[in-house]
Amino acid sequence: MSKQKFDYVYDTYYRDHLNGGRRNPSNNVQWLTQSMYETKLIELCSNRFEWVGLPDTVDRRHLEMSLLGGGLAVFFFDKQFSRYLALAAAGVGKINMYGNPVSFTIARPNMRSITLSGKTCVPIWANYTRTSEMAFIRLYAKKLAGLDRSIEIVTESMRYSKLVQVKEEERLSYVNILRQHAEGQPVIFGVRQDGIDMMDQISVFDLGVPQHALTDLRSERIKLWNECMGMLGINNANQEKKERLVESEVSANDEQVDLMKNVALNARRQGAEQINRMYPGLKVSVHYASDVPQNYYLPSLNDMDKSEELQDEGEKPEPEKKEIES
Repeated sequence: MSKQKFDYVYDTYYRDHLNGGRRNPSNNVQWLTQSMYETKLIELCSNRFEWVGLPDTVDRRHLEMSLLGGGLAVFFFDKQFSRYLALAAAGVGKINMYGNPVSFTIARPNMRSITLSGKTCVPIWANYTRTSEMAFIRLYAKKLAGLDRSIEIVTESMRYSKLVQVKEEERLSYVNILRQHAEGQPVIFGVRQDGIDMMDQISVFDLGVPQHALTDLRSERIKLWNECMGMLGINNANQEKKERLVESEVSANDEQVDLMKNVALNARRQGAEQINRMYPGLKVSVHYASDVPQNYYLPSLNDMDKSEELQDEGEKPEPEKKEIES
């Protein structure tokens, strides 16, 4: 029998619906939790960087989402619309001696795609491996959702930790007893039948979990979240240790986070430098969002053009400043 090929779109979106829907409530909760974590991680990834000096016609959100989803966006001047654009793309055709594509197909939503030569556009890569981070996000979202589901199961087990075996004709009586217990009734009455103590007929199997299981699972989830943040270059603190961290531990964590920052930042900076060389009128730069000073202002293209004109005339420029949106 041939091995069934994995189809992400079918297995993720269509299979359960074609088979009658997500009938298992447990699987449904797992899927919703994983989807929630994917959304949050995508939001964090797409807001890590702050682009400065991009033309107003470039959508920063679309640029970062293109890098996150496909690992590549291409910056170019669209002659049809007479504006700068940065859109999702794919390398096509041959590659040069450095392994770089010599042409790119640009995806224009609701319009016909176009192919540009590498000499007339600038590729912006998500990282040096030129791969998407979505696989990483889905992997950690699945792990975090699994721990969340385990915490829910353990929590429920701590509330109902007994398996009761009774006769079928007495089942309803014990269901009512458990219901009253769950409702918090102050007194629960049992009934003797034919001189037989009903409580003596119960066989109980303990399904309880160790008291430290819930704490251990929550601790593991925090560790996994911090690990995920560190892999994304987002600073994280070990909040579990009650004692103060020693200086060497703090330095080691900061060094790892800084290295992970540069994984994606250097590739973007390389793209910004190429943009400035191809289009001398632009002054594009990119920074990690947490590294941008609070009093930093983002000048628009009109402000920069006005500033250059005033400098040529020997006057001191006074551009209108726009504060970064927090």
